Amino acid sequence: MAEVLTLTTPVTPPAITTWQVREIHISPEEIAVLLVSNLGQPFTWVSATPAQAKTLAGFINQGKFMTVQSKSLHRWIIDQLVAAGTLPSGTVTGTVE
Repeated sequence: MAEVLTLTTPVTPPAITTWQVREIHISPEEIAVLLVSNLGQPFTWVSATPAQAKTLAGFINQGKFMTVQSKSLHRWIIDQLVAAGTLPSGTVTGTVE
């Protein structure tokens, strides 16, 4: 076995404290969302099935995230990912860009 250093105190990586939507891709078969953490770590969520993409695209195309839920598209996406357990819970803050 090669020589290794076993640390007395493990190095703790910096914590991810925020995620921001950077890109949204919509097609008839798939929706993909690129999020980037405060550490610059990318995470891509992709719809599971074409049926799921169609449902989400219909909701987006009709603007229901604004008219029904009074949310921006980015906030609605983040809320959906938190509700699904894809992202940990937290509070969405900031202004719509």
